[in-house]
Amino acid sequence: MKLFHGDDASTEIPFDQIIKYGAKTLLLVGLYQISDAMNITFNGALRGAGDTAFAMWASVVFAWLFFVPGTWAIVSLTHWGVLGAWLWATVYLTLLGLIYMLRFRSGKWKSIRMISDKASAV
Repeated sequence: MKLFHGDDASTEIPFDQIIKYGAKTLLLVGLYQISDAMNITFNGALRGAGDTAFAMWASVVFAWLFFVPGTWAIVSLTHWGVLGAWLWATVYLTLLGLIYMLRFRSGKWKSIRMISDKASAV
C-alpha cells in the first residue's frame, strides 16, 4: 500500500485509513481470484469439449440477470461502494463457476459431435 502514499501532507484522507480500506479490498480481490480460477477452468473445459453454446448463454444470461443488476443494487442502494462491488463480483463468479462445474459433471458435453461423421469418413 506504500505505493499509494504521497509526499503531499495536505491529503484529505489519512494514510492509515487508506491502508485499512486497501487491506479489505485486497482480501476481496484474493477471494475473487479463487472464484475466477474455478470459473475459467470449468468454462474452458466446456468450451474445449464443444459445449460452447451453453457456456456462452450461461455467461450472457447470468451476467445481465444477476451480475449487472446486483452490482447496481449493492453499490447504489447499500452504498457499499468498491468493497460491495468486489464482493458481488466474487459471489457472481462463484455461482457462475458452480453452474459450469455442474454442467461439466453432468456429462452432457460427451454427446457433442465436434466433427461430423461425413468429415471423419473422408
